[in-house]
Amino acid sequence: MLAVAVCDDEIIMQREIISKVKSYFEKLEIPVNIQGFLSGEEMLNLGAHFDIVFLDMMMENLTGLETAQSIRTGNHDCAIIFITSHQDYVFDAFDVNASNYLIKPVSDEKLSRTLNKVMQTREQKNAPPCLLVKRGHSYTKILYDDIIYFESAGHKIDIHTAQNKVGYYEKLDALEQQLDGRFFRCHRAYIVNLDYVFEKQDSQAVLTNGEVLPVSKRKGQDLSENLLKRIRNEVL
Repeated sequence: MLAVAVCDDEIIMQREIISKVKSYFEKLEIPVNIQGFLSGEEMLNLGAHFDIVFLDMMMENLTGLETAQSIRTGNHDCAIIFITSHQDYVFDAFDVNASNYLIKPVSDEKLSRTLNKVMQTREQKNAPPCLLVKRGHSYTKILYDDIIYFESAGHKIDIHTAQNKVGYYEKLDALEQQLDGRFFRCHRAYIVNLDYVFEKQDSQAVLTNGEVLPVSKRKGQDLSENLLKRIRNEVL
């Protein structure tokens, strides 16, 4: 369930924003818990973690910008949306990586556009990492979790997954730069997913599916160390 805060010292405006936000998520059938606050101090003192926060910029005592700065010290993923009657502080909003800056009165259309952008960003962040492979005029998306290893022959790369093998044209050096830490270049012609390595034996990597990949002499020690780090991280 999404946690949303609406912080505005004008109770009528606060209730209006809450109503609009509630309506937006009801249409999408996304469960949401919305809480209203009359000051930044009240919200921060609660100590709760919010996914989205609407902040009135010009509140008494702790301003919206100061409240946002406090939020950012402990919650870098929170989407902050400023609501105000003035445009004078629009550039200050960028200092706290605000998602948008809405001018009162807030229209349904502008609110929806802003929340669409926020939800799109959340989806992209939460989406499992994948490789986008171009084959001719089409693209194929392959999840990193499904890739066992890459095999290179000339300018062609074969992607070995548990389900099938996908071939496309790319240099292994260029591919290596795109991948995350789960992948290791064990040989000039192979990049292996460490999650599928069962053990290292001399100059070979034994995979969980029984296949065996070559490991170059200069890569042997690095492979052993990377496997150990991977295991430690899983245990922790």
